[in-house]
Amino acid sequence: MPTLSNAIEARIHSSEGQAVRHVRAGQPHDNFERAVAALEDAKYALTFSSELASNLHIISIADLYSGTRRLHAHQIGVLVVVDTFLSSYIQSPLHFGAGIVLLSVTKYVNGHSDVLMGVIAFDSPELKHKLSFLHNAIRSVPSPFDCWLAHRGLKTLHLRARAALKNASSLALALEASPRVLAVHYPGLSSHPQRHAAETFPFGFEEAGMQLYESTRYFTLAESLGGVESLCEVPARMTHVGVSKEVREASGVYDDLIRLSVGIEDERDLLNDLLQAIERVVM
Repeated sequence: MPTLSNAIEARIHSSEGQAVRHVRAGQPHDNFERAVAALEDAKYALTFSSELASNLHIISIADLYSGTRRLHAHQIGVLVVVDTFLSSYIQSPLHFGAGIVLLSVTKYVNGHSDVLMGVIAFDSPELKHKLSFLHNAIRSVPSPFDCWLAHRGLKTLHLRARAALKNASSLALALEASPRVLAVHYPGLSSHPQRHAAETFPFGFEEAGMQLYESTRYFTLAESLGGVESLCEVPARMTHVGVSKEVREASGVYDDLIRLSVGIEDERDLLNDLLQAIERVVM
């Protein structure tokens, strides 16, 4: 049976003596960029092979990684919203005056912890002209396979976001009601409990966090977030280990703080697992 490659080869041989020109119909990232632009209600989007590469000419701040931070672009003079956690499903910063939205595709947009990528969305034709030139010149473009993975992840963003929000809200409410927990930092709660530093444990605060991880079944010890799996980490030992104790505590990162990234596993499994782990740790 003839194959497509055989058919193409036959066509080339039949036109012997004529020039054969290779034409690429489009870039691998075009479809993904159009999809992100549509979700952000933007006119344009550009993908980059990493989140840092998409920080072109942006003045960063020390706490860029955690949460949504507002930045000002250097030389361009537009408001930039760095959106790592909420993603296009939860908010549309362009509707509130942002000039550029910078998304970490690595986290919730892709959602499967197997891609490193960043994307920016915006409306300005002038920015499109400038940034497209830089995008092509520095060649910080994602691979075709990464684009395919990210586009695949984007198709389930609404399902994953709803499931993760439902699970996270359930766990936050249960943790807030637990006498074993000092405070819960979750913006979905109607109350805003304050931390009381007088609590003590029979062992060190950081050890309590590590023992909690060792007592869980569904939470993996890791610093990342935004995937389908649930993760936990102890910032004082991990993400903020290089920050002095005084600076950490000034921003609310105490030794006994545990950060959870809630995935889309069964809600009851996560809840039971977390509550039993807390009971085992404080016994």
